[in-house]
This record gives sequence, C-alpha cells and structure tokens, in this order.
Amino acid sequence: MKPKKKIRNLDFSSEKQAKQKKMRSFIIAFSSFVIILGTISVFIFMKSVDFNLNNLVQSTTVSDESTSDLTTASYALSGRVGILLVFTDDSGELISVSALDCNMDIKCISVVQLPAETSVGSDSLKAIYQKGGAAALEKPLTDISGLSFTKYIKMSQTQLKKVVSKIGDVTVRIPSDINYKGADFSLLLDAGNQNLTSDLFCKYFLYADNSGKRDAAVSLLNALMTAKNVTAQDTLFNFIMNNTDTDISVVDYSKVSSALTLFVQEKSGNVASAANEFPEVTKKNEK
Repeated sequence: MKPKKKIRNLDFSSEKQAKQKKMRSFIIAFSSFVIILGTISVFIFMKSVDFNLNNLVQSTTVSDESTSDLTTASYALSGRVGILLVFTDDSGELISVSALDCNMDIKCISVVQLPAETSVGSDSLKAIYQKGGAAALEKPLTDISGLSFTKYIKMSQTQLKKVVSKIGDVTVRIPSDINYKGADFSLLLDAGNQNLTSDLFCKYFLYADNSGKRDAAVSLLNALMTAKNVTAQDTLFNFIMNNTDTDISVVDYSKVSSALTLFVQEKSGNVASAANEFPEVTKKNEK
C-alpha cells in the first residue's frame, strides 16, 4: 500500500489583500507611536509648570508687565550731556568744533562753535586734535565748559557731504550776499534763507566765519531732526555711524532711540539753537 502524499495548504489570498494587511499594520504602529509621543510631550509640559496651569498664566502676566516697564523706561529722556561735532578738511586738518549742550530736562540743544585756534590751557584745539584725535578733545572741553563731553562725531568734508546728501537740502540763513572765488572753490549765494545742497553746504561751511559755521551746524541738526525723518531715524543713524568717525555705538543709540523719536516729533525742525558761550551748568542739570 503506497503512503499518502501530504497535501500543502495553499494561500489563495490575492495580492491586493496582502497589501491591505500591511497597510493596517503600518497604521496601527504609527498611531501607537503618535499617542506615546503626545503623552510624553504633555507630561514634559505639565512638569514645566509644576502640573499647575495657573503658573502659565502668571508667567505670561509677569512677562507682559516687564515688557510694559521696559517700554515706559525707554521713553524716559532726561539729564544733560555734551556731544562734539568735529569738522576737518579732507587732509585731516581741524576746521572747527561744534559743542552740543544737549539738555533734555528743558528739551533743548544749544550749539557753541569753537574755532580750531581756540586755546584750552597751554594748547589749542587744533594742537590737541593733531596729537590725540577727536577723542582727545572731550576732556579739555569738559574742563572749560563744566559740561560732560563723552561722545563725538568727526566728519571730513567728504563725509559731511555724504551725510547732508542723505538728509536732504539744508536751509541756512546767509547773512549777506556771497561772491567768492578762491583757489579751491567758488561760492555764489544771495542773502537770506537758502536751501543748500550737500556741495553748497560744505563750501559755505568752509567759507563762513565762526558764527556762520555755528548757524550752519544748527541748521544741519534741525534738518536732521524733523518729523519727516522720524520713520527713517534708524536708517539715518546707521548711515551716519557708517560714514563718519564716532565713539557713539549702536548700544548707545538703542538706549535712547524711542525717547529720541518722541523728542523729534515734539520739537520737529526746532531742536537746536545757537549759543555764544556755554550756558551755566547748575547742580540740578548735572544730576
């Protein structure tokens, strides 16, 4: 008698059914992974707030209050500080210095113009500048004025021309008709208020006497600090910092930028005025 052959069970499942089984297995595995990951994330979040959602609300409130305090503080602009505008020719020789008395307690910037030959102790400003540069002018001018000059902006004629071009035409009062022809340049201007381009402004600044230079510096500051320039204030600051020599940093500017915006909006076009000498510095203003 011949032994019976073992008959193998055949799987007649279609290929489509096999793919469906694999897909169900994948979906189950992926869903399990998402659930486990979500559970872990919720646990970590709850632990970060000590399993108390009130801590999250309190933290947000404190953050909002801190931001409000910082915003309020940033608009506080007070006290008195001195800034020097140092003007040179393109060869590096000192022309003149505009000493700015920035008294924010009374919201006023007074400009005292100092010729390069001004004596400070045993030296002139020109000699001091030649020895130590613009930074060397801060201490001697602090000593003779009683103001604290701690910052400067130095501009050559080329740099000044760039700054004026960025700001736009500057209106300067010309005291009398000018018909000048020199070795370096010529200048023809009528008396009265004149809108000076960057080229004319620089020529007039070289030509003018000390009071004329002072009035030109005042006009430059007033042109810079106008309402139309408020929206471009940060751009103007960056341009001036990148196109002049200065010890004013981005950090210095950021501390007062918000308050400066309000100051400009309030005093637009009338922030600076001419002064013949340094105003008396009182103890109240020094605080």
